[in-house]
Amino acid sequence: MEGLIHAFDLDGLGGVTPSPYPFERNHCAQWIHLNFDNPGAKQWLRNESQIDPIVVEALLAEESRPRFNQYDNGVLLILRGVNLNPDEDPEDMVSIRIWLEEGRIISTRRRVLLSVQDTVKRLEEGKGPRDSGELITTLCQRLTGRVADFVDRVDDQVTSIEDRVVDQPKQEHRKQVADLKRQIIALRRYLLPEQEAFDGVIESDSPLLSEHDRRVVEEINERLMRKLDQLESVSERISVIIEQLVSYTTDLLNQRMYLLSIISAVFLPLGFLTGLLGVNIGGIPGTESPWAFTYFVAGLTAISALMLWYFYRNRWM
Repeated sequence: MEGLIHAFDLDGLGGVTPSPYPFERNHCAQWIHLNFDNPGAKQWLRNESQIDPIVVEALLAEESRPRFNQYDNGVLLILRGVNLNPDEDPEDMVSIRIWLEEGRIISTRRRVLLSVQDTVKRLEEGKGPRDSGELITTLCQRLTGRVADFVDRVDDQVTSIEDRVVDQPKQEHRKQVADLKRQIIALRRYLLPEQEAFDGVIESDSPLLSEHDRRVVEEINERLMRKLDQLESVSERISVIIEQLVSYTTDLLNQRMYLLSIISAVFLPLGFLTGLLGVNIGGIPGTESPWAFTYFVAGLTAISALMLWYFYRNRWM
């Protein structure tokens, strides 16, 4: 079938067997994973899956935010994971939409999600989740684990920039911290609703999720909350770095303006005297003396030295 990524029957022991189209259901839990961009997947979901049309539209939506909804015959869980695909921005998080009903899980995605690939690999090795509830918790755990790793990397990058800003601030640091700030904002945009989705799983009374599944998700949610707190701390540190860089730039500009002010103050009387004696009218003193220019230059030098000494004496320079 077009749009099918994989279809498995969980054997209850951590392994799987392929479930060919048309996905006949048996006593085993079945996992059907689709690429919702493919017309074949859309056609199957709308016409053959026997899922409520409202749920189908959620599984096929172009844009989605993490959420949890409980229905009479199943639960809908939409999650986001860090985008670790090549040449992609990690903060451009990849979504996975999951519909869980009795004996069957249907999930959809557009872009590759490494957490799903890891889970499939473990299943093929016979070391994966044994039932549908454990499959859900495994996906939640792997998604949150990669988010945690990415948050730790951002934290390390900010620490490195902090050390460099203290030792030798540079203008390129502003772009680096601005990029990190943008990543954090994008992450928090999806992680906060994802936390609420986990809360929905924890508070759910659906028979499709066991008490053990809810406890596992509660632990996952605790880890996600810690990473959200860490992101907030990193964001505050970035704000401090930006303030330090702005202060450094301001101090540097003030130093240069002060130097220009000193130079202007020194040359102001010199310019006045040269301008006064440079007018082309009669009566200018020293026009007949061959030593007039030498005396004039010496006078200007003496005035400059006197002004510099005055500035230094008053600690203006």
